[in-house]
Amino acid sequence: MLVCQFVPSAIALLILTDTPLITADPKRARVVEAAARVFLAYGFQRTTMDDIARAAEMSRPAVYLHFRNKMEIFREIAEGYAERLVGEARQILAGEGSLGARVGRMFELCFVKLKEEMAATPHGADLLNMKDAMSADVVASVRRRISAALTEAIEAEVEYAGDPSPQAMADILLDAFEGAKERGASLPELRTLASDLGRLVSART
Repeated sequence: MLVCQFVPSAIALLILTDTPLITADPKRARVVEAAARVFLAYGFQRTTMDDIARAAEMSRPAVYLHFRNKMEIFREIAEGYAERLVGEARQILAGEGSLGARVGRMFELCFVKLKEEMAATPHGADLLNMKDAMSADVVASVRRRISAALTEAIEAEVEYAGDPSPQAMADILLDAFEGAKERGASLPELRTLASDLGRLVSART
């Protein structure tokens, strides 16, 4: 799930595909991977611990040895995705091309592509909303870390005009994109915005 491009094999959760799991415990990882498939197929609300146990080919008590409830499993998925998202964003921002091109590519591949792919699954959009509601601290951490990555990328640009400051510019970019999402912007609108944000940065260099 990134580069931020997601290429799901079968029904694997886009927020999990190729995402390094937080845990190295193979049984715990097995539960998380199974839960990801079930959440995508049936949605969070309809999924039970029994469903997850069956998908993991484990007994229900065995699943409870690793997780207290499905909320805890969902959070682990969100944390694993967050780690990869930040890593991929940093990789793109440190890559080749102009700063504006890298910023536009980061928004496109890490955010627009994610929304597009999740929208193509039965319960993807609901899961994205659940992620925001149930893992608010994880989402906030991602925001801080991507803001820091953007700030570093802007600071490294020798020709950056310097006003607003790199930190302020990073926050402006993220606020603009997040605001558009909250207003219900369509995928084409978000894709255009990603390009526009890259051009905005280019205008300052």
